[in-house]
Amino acid sequence: MPTHNLSEVIGRTRRKTIWLDPASIDRMTDLLDLPRGTTSGMVPVPWHWVYFFSESVANSRIGRDGHPARGDFLPATRLERRMFAGSHIEMFAELRTGVEATFVERIDAIEEKSGTSGPLLFVTIQCSIAQNSAEVGTEQRTLVYLDPPGPATMPKVQPFMPPEPGQISCEWRPQTQELFRYSALTYNGHRIHYDADYARDVERYPGIVVHGPLIATRLALLAARMAGDPVTWFRFRGKAPVFVDQPIQLIGQREKSRIIALRAIRCDGVLAMEATAGTGYAPPPVRQPKVLKNRA
Repeated sequence: MPTHNLSEVIGRTRRKTIWLDPASIDRMTDLLDLPRGTTSGMVPVPWHWVYFFSESVANSRIGRDGHPARGDFLPATRLERRMFAGSHIEMFAELRTGVEATFVERIDAIEEKSGTSGPLLFVTIQCSIAQNSAEVGTEQRTLVYLDPPGPATMPKVQPFMPPEPGQISCEWRPQTQELFRYSALTYNGHRIHYDADYARDVERYPGIVVHGPLIATRLALLAARMAGDPVTWFRFRGKAPVFVDQPIQLIGQREKSRIIALRAIRCDGVLAMEATAGTGYAPPPVRQPKVLKNRA
């Protein structure tokens, strides 16, 4: 795996300012089978991905996997698989539709590791969301690149374990059209979510893969229902892939005041995602200016 010039990518920044059209939130409420107007003009966590998930580039600059070609903002690497491994979102105030918002991304860290399946490349991206000249939220994203493993088989469906005392659970079976609509809403062209031949023959999945962010969105929705209030901070970590037309068990459990622990269980009992959600706005952190050391 090429390792040259990776350090040059750290600190790379991009920015965009867009008008947050309410129609996109209406489409997301339709996707999630919620009544129109549920959000009252607010962008729930993590629905901001509708506006700030994927960049738009010329069709000639799309890579084989359907994402923008690597080397522009994200590092150039030969590793075939790219996964959204996790995120930590904190909102300090409501993000509103019908108003412009500015999204700034900065590559904070790049780390090479060796795993059981070979080399891994972790990329950490720090994001900021501002509206009306004030920061309203931050997100730290973790992407991971790796080589595809050997061919895999579809997980075998087995009955889910009943929820334990204090837990709330529901089942969800994602369908092809749901994945297509979510890809369209977030402008995510990754072919593993709609091209079965590519998913199987190139990235070595046994079938079409459910978006990790879509699973996270379903978990955050469960947390909001349990809390009776909007989720204002949310973190998740993907653990195993989930495939279309297979059931997923979503589980939530209150841990502390305003804290809900969440899990997504695959149809074969494997933990697919773990997450934590909370409610209540906190002020943004005070960031100290960096001190530049004099060089002799």
